[in-house]
Amino acid sequence: MKIKVNGQEYEAYDLVMRRENAEAIIDGKKQMEIRSFNSHYMGLFYDKEKRKALDPNDPNAEEPFKDIQFVRFHNYNYSWYLDVQIDEIGSLILDKEGIGGLQDDFNFHELDDELERYKDTPADEIPLVFYLHIKKIVGRKAI
Repeated sequence: MKIKVNGQEYEAYDLVMRRENAEAIIDGKKQMEIRSFNSHYMGLFYDKEKRKALDPNDPNAEEPFKDIQFVRFHNYNYSWYLDVQIDEIGSLILDKEGIGGLQDDFNFHELDDELERYKDTPADEIPLVFYLHIKKIVGRKAI
């Protein structure tokens, strides 16, 4: 989808969000959005051409994210929306290293309880998530 920012059109991720989460972004209480690591979001966030070019044997290969720096959050019936600029998108395992990175880099603690939840889970069974770090609000309607 395309959004306008300062009169210029940009590609943006189109994501449904609960109003209370959007309000938390507006209030400055939420700077990170977490999404499940599943085929839907892989298709949305990953660039198909970059993904094809990846060497599956290279453990240091960068994730093939699209070159998109904006997100439009909205509810299901589109009665409001919130446009934000993101400065980082990534994925992580819900383990001490992954969650600890978000804690250290962004002072983000919404996933802290997941450390306890998965502490006895075998490493290959701990879920992954996508994260989007919100840099700033660039537009909004009815919120």
